[in-house]
Amino acid sequence: LYIDEKEVSYSTTDGNWRTNPKSFWPLQGSLTFIAYSPYSINQDVDYNINVVNDNAGNVTSANSVLTISNFEAGTTGQKDLMWSNLSKDNIANSTNYDADGNNTDTYDGVPILFNHALCRIKITAKTAEDYSGFATYNLKQIQVVGLKDNATLTVTDDVAKWSVASFTTLADFDFYKDNQLLTKDSKPVIYKNAETAGNGLLAIPQSLEGVTLKVTYNMTVDPDGNGSASAVVTETTKDVVLKTGTLTELLQNKVYTLNLSI
Repeated sequence: LYIDEKEVSYSTTDGNWRTNPKSFWPLQGSLTFIAYSPYSINQDVDYNINVVNDNAGNVTSANSVLTISNFEAGTTGQKDLMWSNLSKDNIANSTNYDADGNNTDTYDGVPILFNHALCRIKITAKTAEDYSGFATYNLKQIQVVGLKDNATLTVTDDVAKWSVASFTTLADFDFYKDNQLLTKDSKPVIYKNAETAGNGLLAIPQSLEGVTLKVTYNMTVDPDGNGSASAVVTETTKDVVLKTGTLTELLQNKVYTLNLSI
């Protein structure tokens, strides 16, 4: 290997990507690249690139296997795992990338096309009707039950597959736990551990068999309409089965928005 698992970082100073220490193009021949992100998972990564050249040194075929073992999406400090297509036959000082195919937006860097290995789950919630003149609804908690984690990703010739052999079931965890007022207008429910509000929960692609949401909400009925002591609060918990209709599994590089109507 010419460059063996070096971290590549972006410089906001000059807008370039570089390794540390620097990597240089070979005087002859071309380079074929494969990459993954984030670099911090490198202790669980194995990779192999096979390149065949003709007598002139041109790449006639290339294939690769990238294996990321026992990856855990977890529920906190989540990492958006990505893998790249194989970038073949790159030569120093040549136009390696043509953005629009018309040679109007080109550069001589290495074209790395990344793919999201995970999926993202978002939730919205609202009341089924306008109950504002009768009752107040507050979302208290959403628990995720039965979601699986810890699996191995294998990328062979730009085709990625997750192995579920090492899957373990996460303990029930809170997607949300607070006191969100619900109205007839749909509003996002923010995942409590999302690093950026609205980002949702990252998960390993998997079957939704046995995966449910446990939703708890309060209904407050105030006959006097003034918050008096006669107001009656009823707490309800419902199990929502996610495997319904055409939604039977979570797929790579997809965002799923689950719309709850209470």
